[in-house]
Amino acid sequence: MGKEMKSLKVLNLKYNKLTKYVLSLQWLRKYCKSLDKLEIGFNPLNDVHDPVHMKYIIVKYFPEMRKLDDEWLDDVKGGSKEYKFCMKDFPSIVLSNSQLEEIKADPKVQYTGAMCIQDNCTPTSHSAVNEYRELICVYLNKSKQFQIIDIDVKKTSLKWLTVKNNLLSTLDFVSEFSQIEEVDFSHNMVQSMSAVFDTLKHLSKLNLSCNYLKDVESFTKAELPSLQVLNLSYNCIRKLEGLKNLKNLEELYVAGNELRRWDYLQFIKEWKHLKIIDLSGNAIEDEEMLRKFLIYHGTHLEYINGVPVSEEEITDANDTLSGTLNKNYLVKIYKPNQIKLLTELTVKKCGIRKTNFRDPDFQNLISINLESNALTTLGSLSYLKQLKHLGLANNKISSFGDVKRTFDNLESLHLNFNNITDLIPLELERFPKLTALYLQDNQLTSTEGIKELAKGCSSWFSTGTNWWLSSKKICSWKSLKSCMLRITKYGMWRF
Repeated sequence: MGKEMKSLKVLNLKYNKLTKYVLSLQWLRKYCKSLDKLEIGFNPLNDVHDPVHMKYIIVKYFPEMRKLDDEWLDDVKGGSKEYKFCMKDFPSIVLSNSQLEEIKADPKVQYTGAMCIQDNCTPTSHSAVNEYRELICVYLNKSKQFQIIDIDVKKTSLKWLTVKNNLLSTLDFVSEFSQIEEVDFSHNMVQSMSAVFDTLKHLSKLNLSCNYLKDVESFTKAELPSLQVLNLSYNCIRKLEGLKNLKNLEELYVAGNELRRWDYLQFIKEWKHLKIIDLSGNAIEDEEMLRKFLIYHGTHLEYINGVPVSEEEITDANDTLSGTLNKNYLVKIYKPNQIKLLTELTVKKCGIRKTNFRDPDFQNLISINLESNALTTLGSLSYLKQLKHLGLANNKISSFGDVKRTFDNLESLHLNFNNITDLIPLELERFPKLTALYLQDNQLTSTEGIKELAKGCSSWFSTGTNWWLSSKKICSWKSLKSCMLRITKYGMWRF
């Protein structure tokens, strides 16, 4: 079978359900290197932006192929088509300094070129110069098909450059224009980029949508301090990690790519200026949780996938991802009418960092187990007046907290495995009915702070790992009924 596929000359794949043209060619190149004719029409291909592109792309994978869908490929072979830009080829206008200032003022037209023409006009290919006859704008749309363009002008004058709906395959020439501010290369055939943007410190808007980019690694080391708008929609991008240094972005468009996982977006936490992000049209798992993640970490986001961020969504995202255990969190587990009937609650290993049980619906809770979370204080749980048993083992408890209330009915408290070093910040006098306290496997070096609890404690249980206790001190706890100690680095304690 392998030999037969390698010698295959003609392959007809019409009327199937192929969706990825480029990926299909990659597989065919691997197993059918001798293809001479390919029929692939009438498939729902969604990664081809222009039928003309298909011919140019296939000759990259199969240089010897002669026909694609009954069309000869001779016209796209024989080297890249190059165009040397000439102002005489297009209409040109002169912009005065006052007009330039008006163009730069808000609100701006979204991208290059349209700034240079009158309002309510359809943008057409043109160029513009300033009062010194220096070229400042080039706008080419569906003009003179080419894969390479040579713009031989003063390199520091060009501000706005658009070459769209064409056959551009390389962007290397852009690096020469050090003062460029806005670039639009959408609807071309760019498949990869070198570090062409590294030196463009004035670039504020970049549109590379509807190309064939596979990754964004070329941005990894790019210094683009002025870049505010980046459009990478409808490419073949699978990861966005290469964008993490673009911390001044305000708008990011990556719709219609091949993103699958949103954990690659962790760097968005560092983007403090992002207002708009569009990830629509990607097969990202759990889109609902993704939206919450973006809202929670993108604190300045106003639009996600074209939908405004609401106050309710902000609250919901904060409740879900801030580690706050409250009613909004629990309605995802229980029905609202069930919460009122709860007497026991267990939420373990969920990254809970805060609690809010002020809602009257929680007042029937008697027992709560929140072990193996990330709580640092316990005072906020004192709003539960009926609470008798509280499990907080394997947290990060170190103090009572700012809520200065008492646990009026709490009888047992588990604080083992919390790395507690001092009992005084726990304010044990706020537990008047406590009969059992578990403090094993902490880092206590002193029993100071236990005296207030001992006055009313009828039974106290502890197995600290490194206390240094004297029999005289323990015997001073008159109401102590049982005390269990275990071997420590000092040996077995005896009385």
